[in-house]
Amino acid sequence: MDHLFILVDPFLLMLFREDRKNFHFPRSLEDLEALRKILIVYMDKHYFRVVFGFLTVYLYLQTFSVPGSMWLSILGGALFKFWVALLMVSMASAVGAANCYLLSRLFFSKLVKRKFGERMEKWNTQLQRHRNNLLSYIILLRLAPFPPNWFVNICSPHLSVPLWPEFFVGTLIGVTAPSVVHVQAGMVLENLVEEHSSGVDVFTLKNIAMLGAVAVLALLPVLIRWALARHEAKKVGIDVDAMDRELGEGRVSDSEIDPILEPLDPTGVIISPDRQHFLRRSSSYTRPDSRP
Repeated sequence: MDHLFILVDPFLLMLFREDRKNFHFPRSLEDLEALRKILIVYMDKHYFRVVFGFLTVYLYLQTFSVPGSMWLSILGGALFKFWVALLMVSMASAVGAANCYLLSRLFFSKLVKRKFGERMEKWNTQLQRHRNNLLSYIILLRLAPFPPNWFVNICSPHLSVPLWPEFFVGTLIGVTAPSVVHVQAGMVLENLVEEHSSGVDVFTLKNIAMLGAVAVLALLPVLIRWALARHEAKKVGIDVDAMDRELGEGRVSDSEIDPILEPLDPTGVIISPDRQHFLRRSSSYTRPDSRP
């Protein structure tokens, strides 16, 4: 990893022989500040070479799921203007994740299924619950990476998560909020290094509020769909509150279920299997005709 910058641009060693000891992949704020001082000088005459090198290293990290992209995001904030850094970091994250997705689908399908088969089955249960709100779900996964991002990248193609738009757009939107925090930290990198000994709080109240706002926006389509589904259910005589009580108490099914309703045709609704079990025992419900 320490030699990756040199492979991207071998002329750097010739230009900065005296700074060779500081020219390595950053692993601390002090490393970042030392590297920033080197690259700032180099950028005066070779701006686009620095941009090319930065993007190449970032794509490498994301494509092969190598830890360290947070340090590069902070470095981007220290080197470039805010919007330039944010655009590069967000796009490189999304493109790199897409590269990882494609590599996994094209070359490592058997290996991934053999290595992570059990974990994939557990995650697939959650995916099925959010299948009709997949874009919002991917956004939330990127905001709160559980499962971790590398797992989402390599397993998504084998669980029928579409690359476009759900995976790519969801990743692009989801990584933007934490990237803002990292880029902002990079813009005050010198101050962060000075205050590091006393503790640095990058996640200020403002930044936490911003992350929360993005999460709410990501959930908004799900909440709207949920409200509309309840409205449709009441129109056809379903006791939604009783249904939810029984589902919540586990008397219908212990398995995780799909969203409440899936409006698919103009005459009624298609009900998920677990809810069908409840509805078959409900005298107030008459199942709509199936689609022609």
